[in-house]
Amino acid sequence: MTGNDLLGRMRALLRDTGRGMATASRFYQDDMLLQCLNLAIAETAHDLIDPPPPKQGEPTVRPAPIAVNRLYKIFGATSGTTVPDDFWQLECGYTVDGGGTFVSYVPSVDLKTGERYYYLASHRVYVKNEAFIGPQDYVLYLSFPAPVAASDTPLTTFSDGFYATAKLRACRDALFQEDRDAADRYNFLHQEYLRSVITLK
Repeated sequence: MTGNDLLGRMRALLRDTGRGMATASRFYQDDMLLQCLNLAIAETAHDLIDPPPPKQGEPTVRPAPIAVNRLYKIFGATSGTTVPDDFWQLECGYTVDGGGTFVSYVPSVDLKTGERYYYLASHRVYVKNEAFIGPQDYVLYLSFPAPVAASDTPLTTFSDGFYATAKLRACRDALFQEDRDAADRYNFLHQEYLRSVITLK
């Protein structure tokens, strides 16, 4: 799967095949479709990490951590270390001994909770002013998904199924920008998106 593959499939779903027999011009510009696609990729990843509660009549979306496992990164970070450029969400921290052997787990908390427990013996790791604060030697964090561009370079961050799912969501968002009343097409794409999320491995 490549960025150009996704753009072509989005145009097929949106039936964006030109405005008439005499021209091959498209309704949607590549930049606009890529913007929708990259936003949809981030939102789909977030739905798998922290799924929203289902609405009445909709299927329950259960987390599938393996679908986003390539977003997890380990980073050497003592207290005061600046967060990396691709930082998205903190998972936890841990300490090691002089030989690099795991010693203890350090749970992550939000800033308010971390400040409250800062002077207690049982420290936590949290982010404040774009820096990690806590007793940890390393942190495990979720990195922000790399943006998709219009190219023939294979996409490897996620599975093809994940990109196909995000493509459905991106098409929905593109329709919303075109026509806020496109309810029939939205409902079809949204149900296909939910079915696809449920089956991700």
